[in-house]
Amino acid sequence: MPASETDKEQIEMLKKWWNDYGKIVVIAIALGLAVGFGWRYWHQQKIETQYKASSMYQQLLLANQKNQSDTITQIAQEIQTRYPKTEYANLSRLMSAKIAVENNKNEQALQDLQSIIQHTKMKALKQIARLRAARILLAMQKNQDALDLLATVDDPTYQPLIDEVKGDIYQAMGQTEQAKQAYESAQAGLSGIVGEDQLLSLQLAQPVSR
Repeated sequence: MPASETDKEQIEMLKKWWNDYGKIVVIAIALGLAVGFGWRYWHQQKIETQYKASSMYQQLLLANQKNQSDTITQIAQEIQTRYPKTEYANLSRLMSAKIAVENNKNEQALQDLQSIIQHTKMKALKQIARLRAARILLAMQKNQDALDLLATVDDPTYQPLIDEVKGDIYQAMGQTEQAKQAYESAQAGLSGIVGEDQLLSLQLAQPVSR
């Protein structure tokens, strides 16, 4: 078969293939490029968002060191508004809750802490928020609510502190034996930490008030 005939056949085959699949290939390539550029854009935006949120959080920490309550509240609110899906928003709520407690706004503090518990992906932060919320509930004499909140353990490494708070709750409820058991459990867990163990030893030695 002459070479020219073979070339013609190949050209005809290419035309047929293009008619059958060419548009699909073009669309697939376009989609691939769009997804690639879209992912890179999203990733870059995410990095920039984290950087900006981190920068604002550093300002929040600086304001906290200087005990600037109004500035803390302002920056914390700004972080939560601008970057609500970042962990910096949850960390700022922890600071907001602290300021709220200092201003005797326990309900507001509980709202901030409950928001952290619901939204953070950091188990340690979730547990810290749960512990602080339990402390506030204890101060509000909502002892059973405090116990119910601590029934869920997000981060087992905080178990000694959980037991310590439970001891305080049981003590407030007048449940002497449960308080003692909770303090002993906390003391055992904190035995390697200087200071905490001594504090709990004093608590165990004191009579439990009713």
